Amino acid sequence: MRKIFVSGFILLIPFAVFGNEVTITPHPGIGQDAYVSSDYPDRNYGDEQDMLVYMNSKLSFLRFTQLEEYIGYEITSAELEITIIYSSGGMTYFNRVLGPWEEDILVWYNQPPHSYDEYITYNFPDVYYYYQTIRIDVTWMVQRWLNEEWENFGWCLSSQYGVYSAIFTSNASYYRDRPSLTLEGPGLPPLEVQPTSLGKLKAIFAH
Repeated sequence: MRKIFVSGFILLIPFAVFGNEVTITPHPGIGQDAYVSSDYPDRNYGDEQDMLVYMNSKLSFLRFTQLEEYIGYEITSAELEITIIYSSGGMTYFNRVLGPWEEDILVWYNQPPHSYDEYITYNFPDVYYYYQTIRIDVTWMVQRWLNEEWENFGWCLSSQYGVYSAIFTSNASYYRDRPSLTLEGPGLPPLEVQPTSLGKLKAIFAH
């Protein structure tokens, strides 16, 4: 009797899973976040791991460029997560930015204008000895960007009198400390694969 051996293989077909939640956590080279200071108006802080917020003399700018992948989608919520390094505690403003900017050339003298009418407020806690992560509901602003009612130039962070804070940027050494934006809504696709600053490929998405 002759035995017959049949060999086979499994064909793996990549596919995208569409879900109800996606988290955008930019890495260095993708993230747009930096601050400007009236004390050093010509200095660029785009490569720093932190950015400062102090009244109107130190302003931090933050933008999630990957939001463009979700233009036209309806969301049920958008939550901004940032990690505070230290803060004297108090009201902080997230104002809508009205013009274009890039972190690698942003300085005090060329900062874009920001709106004094469209903003979100958050009462920062006192943070001195341990980092603290906070989550801020930014749904209504993000939905307007996705509806293309506004162009996405991000937020400008300022604070009330005497409130001084420092927060991590997308250049932070640890992934968990970087700013992130979580969207919830039906049928959200995962983010496209993006190259990191080291030239490797990295997919940043969550379900």
